[in-house]
Amino acid sequence: MPCGHAALCDPTQPLRMQTSLENQKCAISSLAITSLLLSLAAQAGEPEEQLIQQVTDAYGGDALRNLTFYTISRKSLVLGNGQSRIPRIDEPTITNLHFAVDIANGKARLENLFSGRGDIFQGTTINDGDQGWNINYSSKTYGAAQNPDVYAFAGSTMRTNDALLAYELNKVKDKAKIIGDTDYLNRPHVMLEMSFPPPQPNPYSLY
Repeated sequence: MPCGHAALCDPTQPLRMQTSLENQKCAISSLAITSLLLSLAAQAGEPEEQLIQQVTDAYGGDALRNLTFYTISRKSLVLGNGQSRIPRIDEPTITNLHFAVDIANGKARLENLFSGRGDIFQGTTINDGDQGWNINYSSKTYGAAQNPDVYAFAGSTMRTNDALLAYELNKVKDKAKIIGDTDYLNRPHVMLEMSFPPPQPNPYSLY
């Protein structure tokens, strides 16, 4: 996904979320989201905060806005094409990712298991709210994380998850801007511009 652009319209990624109050998973309906985005396109003149409220309502409402803990688990197949001038499928790899965040206490854990290309790599980054560590299970080593900020070591995971984008969008609703309409995947969408921590040189555009 190009830097600076993300889409709130890909329901293919698995998501498991719960709040400490309700202790339940938030079910996300791709049909409801599609219907919402189509209706938003006809209401592009609404104030940003009202528009963002409709988006967050579709992703769980107050359960999302008052989120205190969430996990994301993802398994993907990566088809490498090497570095040849003639692209070809070369040594497909499998990546398993598990990301858990305790928002209330400022703690996070990101686990990666990468297998392929003749090797297996397993690593974890942990943030206890004050410090961060990297653990390399393959080499049996550990050390201080270069950047313990959860947005630094797991920002790409967060930015490519629809519900988490909606959660972050709600946090900056007073700064987000409607920048127009566009067709995305042959469907009309409203474009919103938002900042994403840590401060990026360019804002992100959400469809």
